[in-house]
Amino acid sequence: MWTSHSGENASHKSHFLFIDESGNFDFGSSGSAHFVMAGVLTPNPLKSALPLQALRYRLLEQGINLSSFHAAPDLQEVRNSVIEEISTLSELKAHVVFGRKDELDPSLKNMQDLHFQFTTALMRYHLDQGHVQESSQLIVVIDQSLPVRAQAAFKSSIKPIIKQYQKQFQIYFQSMKTDYNGQIADYVAWAKFKQLERGEHRPWEALSRSLRLTEQEIRGGGPSAS
Repeated sequence: MWTSHSGENASHKSHFLFIDESGNFDFGSSGSAHFVMAGVLTPNPLKSALPLQALRYRLLEQGINLSSFHAAPDLQEVRNSVIEEISTLSELKAHVVFGRKDELDPSLKNMQDLHFQFTTALMRYHLDQGHVQESSQLIVVIDQSLPVRAQAAFKSSIKPIIKQYQKQFQIYFQSMKTDYNGQIADYVAWAKFKQLERGEHRPWEALSRSLRLTEQEIRGGGPSAS
């Protein structure tokens, strides 16, 4: 855990930002053409988690053995049910950052720097748009795809950015298999990835209609309007 405090003994309501990626960190010919990260923001993570928890129990009753939801390997009938449940969650704000790997600045063509650029773009978007209340701390839960050493470097590198916002932050790297909100971020990132890589628009459009998804493309070394 790493914490930056903007004040002492302050009582804050918390907003939670769950971040997951789709695509891979392979920049060779066998890697994915795109890399996508989704950031799902909610002031009430328990409320948004409960529908997916209930869905999992219903699926277990039907003989579908799932311990968590993960869009890529999930059965189509499971995906349809998950997207339907996510579409009912009106309090969520979801933003997606994406880019073609061959159009990125060479400085971003490594796992650590690519992760940092996309993650900070997600954090800045929600903060700059005023989605996090002034008196609220921001708790960021990031999929633990980065090695432990890179996680420590990330937390060190992000300190100057965090200071700009004069807000209390908590940053954690955790497996999204343990958190339904993280699994929502996985589904949002996957939906955009499928649209970009395969031209499959249905999942993205289904989620966009209900969540009013926003998106941002990274070109060269930074974000551009999309």
